[in-house]
Amino acid sequence: MDSDLASLIEFLQNFRTKLNSLPTDDGAEQIASAIESIKDFVRIAEADPTMCRVLGLSERSKANGLIRHRAMVANDFDAAKALEELQQMPSQEVANTLADRKVYKVEALKAIAAQLGLRTTSKATRLSIAEKVSKALANRRGYQLLREGGDHLLEGARPDGG
Repeated sequence: MDSDLASLIEFLQNFRTKLNSLPTDDGAEQIASAIESIKDFVRIAEADPTMCRVLGLSERSKANGLIRHRAMVANDFDAAKALEELQQMPSQEVANTLADRKVYKVEALKAIAAQLGLRTTSKATRLSIAEKVSKALANRRGYQLLREGGDHLLEGARPDGG
């Protein structure tokens, strides 16, 4: 337990140092760098079972000393139904909904991503998968609007093609 606490303290001190060194102005490159830095720390924390438990990043249970990741999806999560519900929501609401860690755990997000035809790596973080799903749904809406808008534009086109 002492080594777990020492590890957690070291992680949090490093995280604090990195947060304090992040830029505070509105430069786009600096903001992107700040986000990537935070994502890296989340990935580091999610890779460590102790950090996950202490910080509540994901719910993992131990059985015979092995960590299990796939507890939820098989029994009580229907990815196709969840995807249908998400497709009916506005883009910002999709992002907020996917942020719910109780409903949309990593395996649930991976199942939704698979329904969308997205590939996810085994080390992908919950946040990165949620972002992929949100962006894919937003892109699909955009393409659908373009297709529908394109049809409307064609209807108003002149017969001489000009």
